[in-house]
Amino acid sequence: MSRQRRTSRFHDLPSTIARINEFASESLSAKHKEILPRYLETFRYHLSTDKIPSLADTDADLSTVRACLVAFTNGLLFLEVLEKGENIHHPGIWEGVISMWKPVYSWALYFFQSSDILSGNASAVQEEDVASVTMLLAQMSAHADISRVIISNAVFLETVCRLWLFLGRSCEHPAYPAFRKLMHGLLSGAKKDPLLSRTLRPVLIRNPEQVSKVVLRSLITEIQRQPTNFEYLMHALTSFPAFSEASDDVHNDLYAHSAPWLCRAIRLIVSRREPYSPFDVADAIHCLIIGFETVYGCCWSFIYTSVTACDHQLLESILKVDRFVRINQIEPGKAKFYDTIIDVLTLAMVNTVYRSFLRRVRWVMARAIKLEPDLDMDGPIAKHWFRLKEVATEHEIAKQRYDIEHDKGLRLCNNNKCPKTSREPSRRCSGCWVSFYCSEQCQRLHWVGDHRKACKDIQKSRKMGGMHDTCARDRHLQGEWTKIKVRQNLRHLVTMRKADILKNPAAENYPTAITVNFCHEDGVRISCIAKDEARDIMGQDDWDMYTRDGDKVLILMEVPYGRIFQLRAVYPLRACGIPQRTD
Repeated sequence: MSRQRRTSRFHDLPSTIARINEFASESLSAKHKEILPRYLETFRYHLSTDKIPSLADTDADLSTVRACLVAFTNGLLFLEVLEKGENIHHPGIWEGVISMWKPVYSWALYFFQSSDILSGNASAVQEEDVASVTMLLAQMSAHADISRVIISNAVFLETVCRLWLFLGRSCEHPAYPAFRKLMHGLLSGAKKDPLLSRTLRPVLIRNPEQVSKVVLRSLITEIQRQPTNFEYLMHALTSFPAFSEASDDVHNDLYAHSAPWLCRAIRLIVSRREPYSPFDVADAIHCLIIGFETVYGCCWSFIYTSVTACDHQLLESILKVDRFVRINQIEPGKAKFYDTIIDVLTLAMVNTVYRSFLRRVRWVMARAIKLEPDLDMDGPIAKHWFRLKEVATEHEIAKQRYDIEHDKGLRLCNNNKCPKTSREPSRRCSGCWVSFYCSEQCQRLHWVGDHRKACKDIQKSRKMGGMHDTCARDRHLQGEWTKIKVRQNLRHLVTMRKADILKNPAAENYPTAITVNFCHEDGVRISCIAKDEARDIMGQDDWDMYTRDGDKVLILMEVPYGRIFQLRAVYPLRACGIPQRTD
């Protein structure tokens, strides 16, 4: 008897089939260690493309194929846990797994075409088949080579994205978690390889509103799930940074509408008074890291999301973090969300210049009396929280002055050719509601020169549910933020100015341009360059748009987003109350 026949007999033995079914039906445990590489050839035999039936054959028995798919997935899951725990890679096993890509891909195409999921007429068995093969694809896509093959296949990628968007409308379909995991794996692969992102991102950009709705619906579903499945919740939260990088439209739509649910997810995690199990603590920490980073991005991108976050108890949740860390005995090095929390509280200090936000902070201060005893008084949260209370109290006292100035509508005319340098009663552009003018003549001049395109872009962006970059933060808030950052670094700026004069004595005769780059990843970077050099960097048109003739003060250039390296706003520091200083 030939060796091939003996091998095929082993694969078809009832004991072998029973063992495969056992691996497929039981939850992940130590016994799954023997799946790979021992049963890899068994999977290759039963998943051979020769065994794929025709689409017309609806009575084919695929129970063994289904069991092989699930058992193969469990074997890869155990291999992933083993490699992470031992920090050892098994290239030999992965070489065999990669060689299984073609048969698994062929079975996936068959199940996608025969199940009629898009029509909503798929049977329970067909849905289970689709879920099984997609989960195996998702687990295999963790390897860069397989992810690269999937993304490079444009037709198959289009099919996967279309099914993911369809199933994500309700997030209740049994195959949806598998498609979500597969999409995460593909996005991770595309992020590592820029060439692959050229294939994947255009597919997502075609339906930006649907993509953002599916991602948000996924989070809502996991928040409402009882009891909470932290693995699924973590996948839902991970979707935000992953998909927001697909396009600006997806980013704006997600950040404009997700703050309430992100705050609810954070509150759900930190409000529990009993300690989590050791298995759930790591996932809960990871969820908090992603949740705080994403909600900070929402509050930083749009003004009104800060107010919405306060309405959904973001500050109260922050005050519960120290108790969460204490009762779960989390080591300080693992609680990596503290830096982001500090950024949130710092941003809250800046936002208190707005009456609506200030009013909500005052409400939280009244309710926080019961939460403050749980704070670690030597920790960073307590320090920044009490500082926020001081700032809010100071702004509450000065509220009437802010309101009077606002009621008068005193603003600087947005027409850069306007000769007036004082603030006067203004009229607002009825299209974008962003620009202000001292007269109808100035509005007409600015419309012909610069404002026409920007106004239309802002109106188009609003239809997507977001805000244009030029109005994501208005001049008032930028002024307050500038005062904080420039005054904190004034000594450093003056030192840099002196260094310029020492290097070039002629520098004393021209103003200095201060560039302040606010980036999500790297914090604040401040540099000092000559005014003429700043004009060259910006270009003459942008320089003329944002500056006025006769300005003899420091010029600020602000970049709100670390992911978009463009100059967003430039205006004189004189409008922020910062005097010119060279000594």
